[in-house]
Amino acid sequence: MALEGIFGVDDIQKELANLDYWFKKTLSFFEKIDFSKGRPEDILQKCMEILKPEDVRADFDISFRNTARSMDLLMPDPVVDPYLKDFRFLGTIREGAKNLYRDERLSLEDCSKKVEALIYAHIVDTGMENILEPISITAPDFREKLEMKGNPKAKASHVEYAIRQTINEKVATDPAFYGSLKERLERIIEEDRKERKEEAKLLLDLMEIGKEEKKRETYAKSLGFNDAREFSFYGLLFPFRKLMFSDSEEDQVKFTKKIIQSIKERRVIDWTEKEDIQREMRKEVKRLLRSKGFQEDHLEPLTREILNLARIHLKDI
Repeated sequence: MALEGIFGVDDIQKELANLDYWFKKTLSFFEKIDFSKGRPEDILQKCMEILKPEDVRADFDISFRNTARSMDLLMPDPVVDPYLKDFRFLGTIREGAKNLYRDERLSLEDCSKKVEALIYAHIVDTGMENILEPISITAPDFREKLEMKGNPKAKASHVEYAIRQTINEKVATDPAFYGSLKERLERIIEEDRKERKEEAKLLLDLMEIGKEEKKRETYAKSLGFNDAREFSFYGLLFPFRKLMFSDSEEDQVKFTKKIIQSIKERRVIDWTEKEDIQREMRKEVKRLLRSKGFQEDHLEPLTREILNLARIHLKDI
């Protein structure tokens, strides 16, 4: 279908020139990569590595959106045919980067339905769906999905960002545990940046962090807690173990249970909306902390953290 009957020839040529400019600009992000050599999944991974910095992704997104706008205006005129193959692959790269880096700015849903359908059809036709799909370190099929991601370097990237997603989603539910996990992750990434570890070693180190998240519930129960929710309160007290519990794990566990019980005993329906009930809880938590010799200057911040966790984990009676 040609557009001469809808737009003037000059308008079409002007838009075609616009398409050509933005298309070449978008392709230029990957000028060092030969799209014709190697497996598509390996080429895709190299392209996604280029888009790792946020500022690079932002610039790429601007170029792609402008390209997509012109494509949308001109399709299905045959003038776009020379651009279609690479444009579909650029869209696939964008979708892959969105999933890997959990960057919703790159969502194809913000493009026209015509462009979105074109690219998703290409992803399905080329069998790229599983390669592009984000992975979760807590999913039962985590290892199976990871195997589809290619070489160790590609796998390490997917594991890193899967861990980051888990930390970001869960840090509020256990600040001590997930804060520690984040510190370990950043340390490993920084070591890799400085020392350029072997890709297999980097992947192994990242996998070890992932295992810690999976072992959290088991470890919580080994300490005598009912679940990992109770363990999160224990984590808040851990930095003060020497001061409060003479470095005794058993005493710390007992005291953590006492804190949790004191909050449970004061709960009423919708207590998270009732300041008088929360005031009583804070008062009792502070009393218990003082009974263990806790420092006054840290009392308010720790009490606030404990109540924040209580609103998440002990909300329901």
